[in-house]
Amino acid sequence: MTTFPKIRFLCNAAILAILSFVFIFSCKTDNVKIYSNFNQYYPLKVGNYLIYNADSIKYYNASFSNKKPDTILYQVMDSIQSQFVDATGGTVYRIQESRRNSKTNPWIITRVFTRSINNLNAQEVDGNNRFIKLIFPVQLNRQWNPDLYNTTDSSHIFNAQYVLVHQPYTSQGLMFDSTVLVQLQADSTLISKNIYNERYASEIGLIRYEHDSVFLNTNGAGGDTTIEGFQYKQSLIDYGPHK
Repeated sequence: MTTFPKIRFLCNAAILAILSFVFIFSCKTDNVKIYSNFNQYYPLKVGNYLIYNADSIKYYNASFSNKKPDTILYQVMDSIQSQFVDATGGTVYRIQESRRNSKTNPWIITRVFTRSINNLNAQEVDGNNRFIKLIFPVQLNRQWNPDLYNTTDSSHIFNAQYVLVHQPYTSQGLMFDSTVLVQLQADSTLISKNIYNERYASEIGLIRYEHDSVFLNTNGAGGDTTIEGFQYKQSLIDYGPHK
């Protein structure tokens, strides 16, 4: 008869251990984002906006011009204005791009384009050109042709590629727990550089865009210097629904 309390104690201990394991596992699961199709890197919702600092530098060849590099700083905002259903039955979002020279200046509309998303990819249409911005699911080193729907000179066709996936990233004082880096072009030689990258953050969208297209002088003792071309960087500083 004296063994029953001991058995009961062992049973209760086992139940408590199981419950503790379930509790701990459930807590960890709540703190870990489960990525199914990874399409959260291209969120589309009417009212959302993205504001960027833009930095543009134009270099002039000293052999033909005595002009110093021109640096232009301004801000760009993409805001989702409306949505509609296209001929295929898919939902398309109308994006309005605006620009201002500083925080004290009013926004001026510079272009209007559309974005859409499906189970296979995310697309952007600007004028008559349709670009594939992302493909799903996101996988490291996976490649695709962003100009698949456009008539492009074969000598200018290049593949986009995921070179970093689901990585944390910090920029402009903002911290992002999961981002993907898309390399659209990375052509570098001893005398030139043509790099085109885009970075997307989970549940936010495009957070950084950079394009370097420059010619280099590699003869200087101080290392490579840019002698002609342009550099453009666009970094997210604010985002959310319209206030």
